[in-house]
Amino acid sequence: MRNSEKGLVRKRMLFHAAFLFCLSAPAYAETGSIQPYIDQLKKDMPPSEGKREGSFIESVRQKLPSEPSGSYIDHLKSNFEQAPERKSAIEKERARQSAEGKNQTSGPIEKLKTGKSELELRRPGEIGNAMGFRIGATLTRDITATNGAGAKNYSDIYGGDRVPEISLFYEFQPFHSEWFGNVGFFGNMGVGFDSGKGTFQYQPPNAGGGAAFTAESRTRFKFFYAPVVAGMNYRFNLFRIVRPFVMAGPALIPYWETRDDSKPGVKGFSRGLYVSAGASLLLDFVNRASAWDLYEAHGVKHYYLTVDYSRLTTSVGDVLFNVNGFSAGFTFEF
Repeated sequence: MRNSEKGLVRKRMLFHAAFLFCLSAPAYAETGSIQPYIDQLKKDMPPSEGKREGSFIESVRQKLPSEPSGSYIDHLKSNFEQAPERKSAIEKERARQSAEGKNQTSGPIEKLKTGKSELELRRPGEIGNAMGFRIGATLTRDITATNGAGAKNYSDIYGGDRVPEISLFYEFQPFHSEWFGNVGFFGNMGVGFDSGKGTFQYQPPNAGGGAAFTAESRTRFKFFYAPVVAGMNYRFNLFRIVRPFVMAGPALIPYWETRDDSKPGVKGFSRGLYVSAGASLLLDFVNRASAWDLYEAHGVKHYYLTVDYSRLTTSVGDVLFNVNGFSAGFTFEF
């Protein structure tokens, strides 16, 4: 019994040994078959560039491109093209109109200015004021001293030459119509000036028996007067081209006379009445460019050439004035 058991144990050991041998033999064969292939691949690979120094990260850094100088944002900007400047729609339209204006001067406004357009020159807004100036180059002056205020006649000292008189006026128009005219209140101020030499009442004889001395004095006299008028006026409107008008109002005339010797001069006031009648001719259509420039710069709606005949008379004061004649100037409505 014991011998049979021992035999059975031996058989089992032999079986296990044979089984293990069968398992290990293929693995050994496979290892032996793969290793020559790997060795062959190693031989076919190119030789290494040399022994790398440093860590793996340093070797990777060496292969990367060098870091740019300056900030990272500057580096990005240098790699991209400059983006075109963006403009708004209004700026683009202005640039287009400017380019067209350089190539041609035939826009609507230019045509209107040069009179080549059939369109009417419109300047919106109501008209309520007017102002202007006039120069009286042909005025006749009859100035008389009363109550013993003067030893000589005005004409004896200042002569009868016509000296221009300049006047400025402003007008407020509470009612204005382009068809029926307007009623207004006006204020006017002018300046007149004369110069002459005095004359002796008697011509002194020459004691030596020669020619008599001249009657003209060496003293130089200067006479100033500045009439101030306030009143009402009415301007008609004929065909929207001609504006006949009449104006009237009380006048106050301050005056003063100076002399270049040691004696004092004379000054005072006179009061009287001012009346005027004339016409204004519309000039908008004559020079449209000027009309448009006046509107753009100062808000002037119309401008006129004005001619009138005026009379200034006084009845109160030591010096009486009677000044009349034609004046011409320009009137601006705004």
